[in-house]
Amino acid sequence: MERMPEAHAVKAGARLAAAPDASATIARPSTEPVEGAGRSAALPFAFNGTIGLFQPERAGVAKRQAAVLFLNPWGLEEMCSRKFFRITAERFADIGVPSLRFDYPSTGDALDVDHASDGIASWERSVLEAAERLKSLSGCDRIILVAQGLGAMLAQRVGSRIEGVDAIVMLGPVLNGRAYLRELSVWSQFINHHLGVSDDHAPQGKATIAGLVMPAEIAVELAKLKIATPEATAAARYLILERPARSDDTTFADSLRALGAFVEQQAFEGYDALVTDPLFSTMPMETVSFLAEWMDANTSAAPISVRPASRVTSEPLTGDGFEELPVRFGDYNHLVGVVCRPLGEPTGNSVLFLATAYDRHCGWGRAIVEMARNLAREGIASLRFDSANAGDSPPRPGAPEQILYSPVQYEDARCAIDLLERFARRPIMVAGRCSGGYLAFRAVVADERLRAAVSINPFVYYWDPKQAVEKKHIVSVPRSIEDYGQRLAKVDTFKRLLRGDVDVKAAARNVVIAVSRRISVRIAPLLDHLTGRRHTTAEVKRSFAALEKRKVPLTLIYSEGDVGLEHMYFQFGPGGRRLARYPNVRLVMLGDADHNLTPPGSRKTVFDEIVRLARS
Repeated sequence: MERMPEAHAVKAGARLAAAPDASATIARPSTEPVEGAGRSAALPFAFNGTIGLFQPERAGVAKRQAAVLFLNPWGLEEMCSRKFFRITAERFADIGVPSLRFDYPSTGDALDVDHASDGIASWERSVLEAAERLKSLSGCDRIILVAQGLGAMLAQRVGSRIEGVDAIVMLGPVLNGRAYLRELSVWSQFINHHLGVSDDHAPQGKATIAGLVMPAEIAVELAKLKIATPEATAAARYLILERPARSDDTTFADSLRALGAFVEQQAFEGYDALVTDPLFSTMPMETVSFLAEWMDANTSAAPISVRPASRVTSEPLTGDGFEELPVRFGDYNHLVGVVCRPLGEPTGNSVLFLATAYDRHCGWGRAIVEMARNLAREGIASLRFDSANAGDSPPRPGAPEQILYSPVQYEDARCAIDLLERFARRPIMVAGRCSGGYLAFRAVVADERLRAAVSINPFVYYWDPKQAVEKKHIVSVPRSIEDYGQRLAKVDTFKRLLRGDVDVKAAARNVVIAVSRRISVRIAPLLDHLTGRRHTTAEVKRSFAALEKRKVPLTLIYSEGDVGLEHMYFQFGPGGRRLARYPNVRLVMLGDADHNLTPPGSRKTVFDEIVRLARS
């Protein structure tokens, strides 16, 4: 989830992330090797209505007897844990343990299904199907389940129905469904407040977070489920890494021991920093190393008679009016994505979606998945993918840990354009939000193969490559002046001030920043004489002029009150009036929309604009 420039909702009590200021002094990125740099991505493939990622054992390493099936948490926690699961799978591969990751029905890249008939059983069935597919792909008859959050509850419920389960590793397990849904509701309200999403746009009476809505039938059934006092074990061995705040509670572990299971329990070190949000997630590398060591100690070498692994084939995933093909591509086979095509012959421009921040390619609230499938129903093909070092795509060799606003992302965009040209054989346009919107703009300027662009809530139009960006320097998001004014006018804001829920110093600092930006709009000609500002402004003018000369349609879409507007006003005057000099540029304002486009109406406006440009 993201505000500006890459600010996702953060943990309660934490500060909000700040938009980097090109005039600030920012330290250079670390020269330490980035975890996983230079690896190929896992092998993506479609099966049973979903998309999986098979990670084989590393070449030259003896295969172990057991393979690992990862079971995802749900919602924001899943978004934050995506990279963590990838890194852990790679570490397992290094010791000879293959693994499979996948999405449950109606989540991620999986097809949407009707849960009315069997509720949570559809998710449990997908686990059983994935376990059988993992056995076939790996050649291993033994399985270890590594499950986080809600996935741990699924593991306990279905583990005994999977033949050959040796152990279950639970990471921050959900033990009580009703308590989980209550916590989800509180966390969701916190996120919506900091995003500025009004109650009118928050689904009422539904389990929702980060723009994601849990299927109602699953939520109703989940509220009745508890595994804290199990009646039977699902495996002979358990490793439980409990959330730090709950690590002293041994009730579940003691119940499993009483039933005869061998149970190890300790705190999940780094859990809180992991699930803060996708941008600020700190990978719990000590926990990754511990899991790899535990796996090394608890899996034996495969016997000579082990079955050969089956070949990974990628057949299309076919839905209502579309088909999707999972792909692995890039200079190092390091990028993972999904090509979405109409069932008939494609028409118009194909669309390249550029993901935001460190979010996976599905988008905030699965917005990109929904747009891609709706585009296919309109006859328009598209590609969505994870940039290197985000989601399921490993880093490029030699690239910095921090990739946002980095030139290395241009190379990923180039690889994606190359791929989409081969698949769709149509002209290509590009679309993205926030940092994805920035990259969309820079890509259409740099690559003449791109015929149009939609840039949504971009923070800037040019980032000086000499000015490094590091996540630790993104501290607090200053909003626009209008947004601060609206918030101060609300009685609730004063109540929160009285309760001490507002960081007054941070808020005051952000107001000063917002006022300074607004003043800078009025004195832009004077500021242009400053060396750094002059260079940036000149580059922005050159970029817009280049697109106008090529007659490339560019649509800039902003949520009203978005902090990115301050940069746009600085460059083009109040209200963006100087954009009139560029007849190829269209400015669209979204009323009552947050930076992440949570309200469905705002997404519909964006979708309609993409369709318009794709057909033009």
